[in-house]
Amino acid sequence: MKKTDLATYRNELESFLKEYGDYLHSVHGAYYRGNVELRTSLQRRTPLIARIVSVVNDRGSYTIQKNTFSFHETLAFTLQEDADEKDFWGSTKAHVIRTINESIGNIDNDTIPTRDIKPRLPIRDDILNQRCLTLINSGVPFDTVIREATLVFEERLRTKISHDRISEIFPSSAEQTGEKLVNRLLSVENPVIVISEDKGKREAFLKMTRGIFAYWRNPFHHTLNDKTKLSLAWSVVGVIDSLLSEIDASPISDAATSDSAKKETK
Repeated sequence: MKKTDLATYRNELESFLKEYGDYLHSVHGAYYRGNVELRTSLQRRTPLIARIVSVVNDRGSYTIQKNTFSFHETLAFTLQEDADEKDFWGSTKAHVIRTINESIGNIDNDTIPTRDIKPRLPIRDDILNQRCLTLINSGVPFDTVIREATLVFEERLRTKISHDRISEIFPSSAEQTGEKLVNRLLSVENPVIVISEDKGKREAFLKMTRGIFAYWRNPFHHTLNDKTKLSLAWSVVGVIDSLLSEIDASPISDAATSDSAKKETK
């Protein structure tokens, strides 16, 4: 964040705090509702002040009787006409003053909090959420997130069935990874993991999964890409999150065996 921006923010907060204090001193209960012109000016500046506070202070919200209000809502409440006659007005205006002073202090002391990047939609899968959200918040290049997400996906496919069963289906450990793993476990004609009774849906799911491995998993596992954007990383995580829920909910076919095992029984 630029120092010139911080200086502007500080001046704006200082100016607002002084005028806010002048307004509060002008309020005298039912007989005098404060300086109307000053109140109107403060109300117009409320969105700007709330925005500045959101940038330099992560403790602007205020909880009253289990209800949590944003700093914008809290400040706006104290500037309502007749607000002094309402419950919690005194404690609320004290919170506003304290929050603005803390914000100025954060600027002066260079203690502006570093905010985690939060996705617009939550990740439902616990393992995917734990591993990928931690990576994003750690500041590592975003190609690492895609690498980890596709690894979680591959591991989930492999561990969906028992170790003995996976060894039976794939006698060679080299076949237990990548597209070979996908093609066998999600086979349209003889699936091990039965995504759907509908053949068309099984085929569509297999094609999507092949694409994830061919277009994302393989390149990102073998090449570093520091130019990977956050939007792509979260898109990949979101798609994989959805596919994981399908895999977790799908039954295992008892009939599916390895080609070698089939030949031995003939």
